Amino acid sequence: MLPEHFMRSRKLVISLLGILLTLFSLSAVANYSVSTALAANGCFYTEEFSSLPAWSSEHDAQWGVPADWSAGTVMQATRPEAGSSTKVKVYTVPGNTLLRLTVYMKGAAGSDYWTEAAYRLGNRDAEDFDTNAQNWTLINKFDSFGDYPDGNGDVWTPYSVTVNTGQNDNITIGYKAGSVTSEYPGGYWDNLSICMASEPTPTPAPTPPPPFVPTCVADETFNTLPVWESTWSAPWGGGADWTASGYLKATNPSPGSSSVVKVYPIAPDTNYTLEIAMYGSRGRSYWTETAYKLGTHTARDFDETPGTWTIVNKLGQPGLYPNGTEGIWRWTDKNFYSFANSTITVGFKAGHVNSSFPYPGGYWDDLLICANSPAF
Repeated sequence: MLPEHFMRSRKLVISLLGILLTLFSLSAVANYSVSTALAANGCFYTEEFSSLPAWSSEHDAQWGVPADWSAGTVMQATRPEAGSSTKVKVYTVPGNTLLRLTVYMKGAAGSDYWTEAAYRLGNRDAEDFDTNAQNWTLINKFDSFGDYPDGNGDVWTPYSVTVNTGQNDNITIGYKAGSVTSEYPGGYWDNLSICMASEPTPTPAPTPPPPFVPTCVADETFNTLPVWESTWSAPWGGGADWTASGYLKATNPSPGSSSVVKVYPIAPDTNYTLEIAMYGSRGRSYWTETAYKLGTHTARDFDETPGTWTIVNKLGQPGLYPNGTEGIWRWTDKNFYSFANSTITVGFKAGHVNSSFPYPGGYWDDLLICANSPAF
């Protein structure tokens, strides 16, 4: 018979081995669940709002009444009276990973209202979104107070931001619908996606361009200034200074409006996607634009007949467009059909009207025009 102390030691070793194996299994399961959550399209999560998500937290401000939330093919919020309501959902994500968050939104113009989609790293609740909004990063916001677009013409549009998760293994996505009257124009959200992003964390310095796509007719990284087909400065003010070194930059020391354009060849009767990244600080009485027009056109045409051009993205104040990009690069894309055209003209514009409010600077990067959507 084995000595008693040997038997006790043997049982202790077996017990410790069992604990270690259990911990290893739990760790493996956790790691496995994160790694297998990445779908073939490079996304960890997609919300199509065929039904309301299982919210992690909900909150209604004490000063008003709750909003009515519903989902079928899209998510919608309506308000019978004034108030502010928030919903949030917490998602598990891998640490030290660059993510691209995209949500589709549409909105009509209104008065005294706000409709938002935002994120904050970590596990947060809806009340935090309502009372500590300055700690959240907006994906997109509509409001009627001048700092953000007053709707977008009721057109479904994708809005995206990138974020590095750092040491966090959760990210909280929040939605907010509020107004100070009963005239809320309605909130609409669709197709939220949380995906891998290929570019580095956005900073004021430009990011590397996406991988080359053979079907692209334009791939401008702005390492140097393009050879412009046309340049123009409005006669009522001074001209902007245009430079490029890894990204395109416009400065405008005195009031004025300047445009530059470049013409690219395209195939007739073909669907294309045009994508551009823009970055900008907040300012007053200014505009920074990217637009296109099918065919070959001049920079003067862009300045004097802007209604015949299609805006890809615009920053400015006042107006229906965002006032800056809140310190991050934002990507915008537009789909178009070439019809019988064999060229497309892309224009960039920088301007301001009041010398008391300096132009905040215009920044552009990574222009792509592709017959198929670029790989994000």
